[in-house]
Amino acid sequence: MSRSIVLGALAVATLGLLAGCSGAASRGLTQNDMVVVFAPDVTKAQVAAARTHCNGVAGARAEKPGPDNAANRANPLRFDVTGLDNIAQAKLAQCLSTQAGVQGFTNDDGGMS
Repeated sequence: MSRSIVLGALAVATLGLLAGCSGAASRGLTQNDMVVVFAPDVTKAQVAAARTHCNGVAGARAEKPGPDNAANRANPLRFDVTGLDNIAQAKLAQCLSTQAGVQGFTNDDGGMS
């Protein structure tokens, strides 16, 4: 086998590997969440019910509850909607809107603002 063929094959393989890695890396850096906004008097049972009832709807996954701190008490329920299109996110929003204590939702792309 000639040296130019081997180098060419190696270059193609390297480019393929780099393209795959850069795609995986960029997906890992960007996570989109739907943050559920609850009424001020929401109970833990209502949050748990919304988490259970809507988990898996249209491919969205409820994130595990975070530590008991002010930020997590203010927004106790988040769904990972990374990669879901608008229709799938609308299905999740519809499910959440039927749950007691839910006032709405916002999107958080994980970016700094």
